[in-house]
Amino acid sequence: MHKTYRVNSPAEALDLARELQKNRIYELFRGQNEDWPLVASIYRLSAKKRREAAERLCLFQAFLSRHNSTQRYAKDLDYVVAIAQHYGIPTDFIDFSRSPEIALFFATHSTKELQGKEGVILCLNKKEFTDYVDFFKSIFINRKLTPPYIYDVKIESLWRLQAQQGCFLQVMFRNIETFYPFDKIIFPHDGLPVNVQATDVYPTDKSELEILLDNYFAAERIDEGAKRLEKFVKTNGIPITHIPTQSHYQYVKSRKKHASWQPANTKAWEYKMNVTLRTRKSVEFEFHVKSTDHFRKDAIQMAKQLSLLFKEYNITKRKCIEPRIFFTPQLHNREIAGRINRNVKNIWDGMRYLPYTRMQIIRAISTYLLLAFYQFVKKRDLQKWFPDSILIEMADVFDTPSRCLVSRTGLLKAIREDMADVSVDSLPKTKTTEILLYVQKVKVVFDFSQLTALFAREIIPFQVIRCHSDRPTLYFSPVYIDRLGYA
Repeated sequence: MHKTYRVNSPAEALDLARELQKNRIYELFRGQNEDWPLVASIYRLSAKKRREAAERLCLFQAFLSRHNSTQRYAKDLDYVVAIAQHYGIPTDFIDFSRSPEIALFFATHSTKELQGKEGVILCLNKKEFTDYVDFFKSIFINRKLTPPYIYDVKIESLWRLQAQQGCFLQVMFRNIETFYPFDKIIFPHDGLPVNVQATDVYPTDKSELEILLDNYFAAERIDEGAKRLEKFVKTNGIPITHIPTQSHYQYVKSRKKHASWQPANTKAWEYKMNVTLRTRKSVEFEFHVKSTDHFRKDAIQMAKQLSLLFKEYNITKRKCIEPRIFFTPQLHNREIAGRINRNVKNIWDGMRYLPYTRMQIIRAISTYLLLAFYQFVKKRDLQKWFPDSILIEMADVFDTPSRCLVSRTGLLKAIREDMADVSVDSLPKTKTTEILLYVQKVKVVFDFSQLTALFAREIIPFQVIRCHSDRPTLYFSPVYIDRLGYA
């Protein structure tokens, strides 16, 4: 029989949920700001929006199929849906957690005013629910419906799911509570909520999978913005001039990739997706940035200081970092200071899973910190400060762009030595960066090892300095880009 427990505060709700879990009455919990009907996100939408969500899910599955390291997720639709659910794609999954604390966090955190309202924790006994569904299984089959089921999955590299101790209830119809009334703990939104921080629920450290996912969903946002712009242009009768497209291979004699891109060379530069949240260890440290206005000299000196600090704190590539960066003169903008700390973490997390040496990563961080010093403290225009630089744009096969400055000499060194021989006769017969005006296919134009070295020296730190959001598009390995050319 359905039970409703009423308590006097969020703290009492948590105590009761813990007690019920300890006594093995319930294993799974879900927090809601109010006692709303329990409906999967896909069924809160119109028919048109549901079709759009289904299309998004299919495209997302195609993305997972594209990379060797994520293909195992793409083969199981439940895996695909579980990941998509955590990134905001409407699905027929409903989130639950094995943690009463996490459930109470979601019940008590909202952008809306909750005072005077009642929150709820839904409670679920897995065996009781499964037995109940099995009893009515024939009815679902006769109506050609998939019976509801609990999907308790462990995705090694999805740290957000691990932090939330999440699992899912799959429901292919709207009114699950008319079929199975859930037991509930109801409490008033009075007093202080549970002491669970947002960073406990949404880790700031990024796993290998989450780095790739951030890029994919950045592409989604860009595509959505392009559709809105197109609609605006059409609605307002603004004339459009289309630039003719050209074949990616129009100016080369062969589509054959450079020999350096053989799997024996590139395989190690793909993310492995095998690091769990539980195995991570974080190291906190402070670092002070000063400059003499001699970039190369300062970069070398800063890398030495960081290297000594990493040795002192025994920071290996297996550990996460929590940096606190300080500048002299002081940087007073807190938002930018916080972004700089996050970006140092982004560089560390993006590079440490790959075969970069610790010293290469330290140099990349040092270069970024100096760029941040010049840009935010000295107020310098970086493109003018580095007159040899070119603004380039990279993108993956889904056309997710990322831009950065790179030195002309560094870019030239990364281009394959025989580029003039493989380009068509109408192009210059000398090795030059101008080839990128005609050919942008990375595997055709660049030497893999040289491009990887350029990523470590310049492309990674110069990408990160352009980051102005919490979910930037960043490429840390040449393996994940399809084209590179002038921006």
